[in-house]
Order: sequence, then structure tokens, then C-alpha cells
Amino acid sequence: DEETRDLLKTVSVIGMRFFGKILNEVADEIENIPERLQYLEKAQLIRKRQETEEEEYVFKHGLTQEAAYESILLSRRKDLHLKTAKAIESVFSDRLHSFYGILAYHYSKAENLDRAEEYLLKAGEEALRSSASLAAISYYQEAMRLYISKRGSAADPEKIAGFTRNIAIAFFNKGQH
Repeated sequence: DEETRDLLKTVSVIGMRFFGKILNEVADEIENIPERLQYLEKAQLIRKRQETEEEEYVFKHGLTQEAAYESILLSRRKDLHLKTAKAIESVFSDRLHSFYGILAYHYSKAENLDRAEEYLLKAGEEALRSSASLAAISYYQEAMRLYISKRGSAADPEKIAGFTRNIAIAFFNKGQH
């Protein structure tokens, strides 16, 4: 039915894996979510992950998630990405550091570039702390690209130097001098 299709589209925006708590926040206008999730499980579109303490689901096939995602109007997609980011901030406020990269992604897709840049920087710092140098390089490079595209010729050279410094530290930690 229409609401189950809407639910499938909503979870496709949340991601390949999604938490029940986040879904309940984002899809607040859809009724009978647990029954609709069961239907999607029986239809073998999603499956419930058993090894986690949180209620978590995953799409069985990436193509299903991609097809559902692509069927959403761009303006609706942006709204859902913004709702998803705000839901993650609300639901997982006690362990937000685990979600910095995901938050950067959702804010970027929602075209909230200031928040996207903020979370890209935090994700880069977190990646450096956990010795994930390759991820840190990626986050910092994307943050710098975003900053320069927003500011253009008015970009602060000191801020760009800070990005470059962090990228250099990540390369150094990776053994690429």
C-alpha cells in the first residue's frame, strides 16, 4: 500500500542500515510502522539485524535501497535527509561522535552546508584519534572543498592552512611523508 511504499522510501534515505529509533522519528506521519516493517521483511526487502542491542534493520540488496531512493522527489529527499540528521542528533546525543560522518553526509544531502562542514571536521578529528588516517584524509579534504566552494575568494587562508595541516598529519600518520 501507499504508506508502506512511503516507509520504504523513507528508510532508503536513512541508509542501507537503519535504526528503528531513527525511523520512528523520521517517519512520524506513517502509522503502524512495526507491522509495515514486518511486511517488508516478509517481502525480503529488509531484514532485522539480530547481533545488535538496538533495533536495527538492513536492506537485503543495495539495488532495492537505491531504487527506492531514486524514486523520491529531490525536494522530499532533502527534507528527509534533514529530518534524519536531526533525529540522529536527538536520539544518539550521548554518543554522537560515532555518527559524525553520517551526520555530515545527511546535512550535505540536505544542503545545510555549514552543518555538513562542522560534522566533516569532527569526523576528521575522530578518525585521526582512532588512527583511521585514510578516513581522516577523506573527511578533511571534503570539508576543505566544501569550505572553499562556499567562500570562494573570500576564504580565510588560515582556515585553509588548518585543513591542509590536518590532511598532512593524516598522511604522516599513514607513513606517506
